[in-house]
Amino acid sequence: MIGIIGILLFLLILILIGTFLVRIIPYILIGAVVYVIYKLLKKNNNSYRPQKKVATKIDWRRISIWGIAIIYLIIPVDFIPDFLFIVGFLDDLLGLGIAYYLAEKSG
Repeated sequence: MIGIIGILLFLLILILIGTFLVRIIPYILIGAVVYVIYKLLKKNNNSYRPQKKVATKIDWRRISIWGIAIIYLIIPVDFIPDFLFIVGFLDDLLGLGIAYYLAEKSG
């Protein structure tokens, strides 16, 4: 009888930890996206001091790559559904990695 109660408590603890991680992982992904965008902006402009205004060419390819990556993160349709715990978020991370690679390659 104690073995069954122990197993049930263990399963309850696993469920609680799982629900916590499922709720926290999207915030970790959002933090990763914000960090990558910050690094890209910092790479393009090393100083925040006002400089002479120079006509710059907008890199639409890089903007479109990041736009598609962010849309893929937001829409609920994925290659691997997000409710499959950690495996479901791997395709989102893979999409971010591919977007970062393509954006760096294009620029």
